[in-house]
Amino acid sequence: MFLQNAWGRIFGFIWVLASFNAVIAKEQIILSGSDSAMDHYIFSNILKSAYASLGVESKFTPLPSSRSLVSANSGLTHGEIARIQGMNKKYPNLVQVPIAIMTSGIYALSLHKRAIIGWEGVSTQKVAYRRGIQIIKNELDKHHIQSDVVNKDRELMLFLLRKRTDLILQDKGLAISSMTQLKAEGIDISDIHFLMPPLIEVNLYHYLNNQHQHLLADITKVLSDMKRSGELDKKIKDYFEQLMKNLNASN
Repeated sequence: MFLQNAWGRIFGFIWVLASFNAVIAKEQIILSGSDSAMDHYIFSNILKSAYASLGVESKFTPLPSSRSLVSANSGLTHGEIARIQGMNKKYPNLVQVPIAIMTSGIYALSLHKRAIIGWEGVSTQKVAYRRGIQIIKNELDKHHIQSDVVNKDRELMLFLLRKRTDLILQDKGLAISSMTQLKAEGIDISDIHFLMPPLIEVNLYHYLNNQHQHLLADITKVLSDMKRSGELDKKIKDYFEQLMKNLNASN
């Protein structure tokens, strides 16, 4: 009986130790992204949930947009939250997860309601955008449009409000987040208008550093299942509804 109890305690200790080691050995990845509200509050949470279902802990490190890509490509971080398609051409150590997390609309914003017909219309105006949004830079370069560049989303809105430019170009979600922030500070944003339709719509994709390519198939399946079930689109819809609610709320 004594030996049975002793062996029972030994096996119990081994089981506890094995369980403890399993917890310690739980895989963790650090994902970088731009220091924007959208990366903070929607993309990082979507991926946190997706990776958690695989038993992988994910952490988000916000960085300036260009530095984030360099960091993910070099392996200092293990992946990039969400970027346009084809970033792996410029950053070859990044592997694109083939499920679009969301479709992003790029808009021109102005202090006056006006008709802007595509990039040809933009080219006749003084234009500014926020550094690091590659899709906007690509389109401006493609259409040979000169522009001013600022470093932060909030600065971009103030650039327009101070009439230092005719138009700013920005993702809708980022623009609404910045407008909400300025409104909370008591700054009048009522003259800012989104000019319809969007200039361009692009899909945004998650990227992994190739050292973590073993996660590619599993995270692809999880995101595909979230897309198919409607969970992914609901998270995006809820985020934008909350943004608009915050923007329309009285001070």
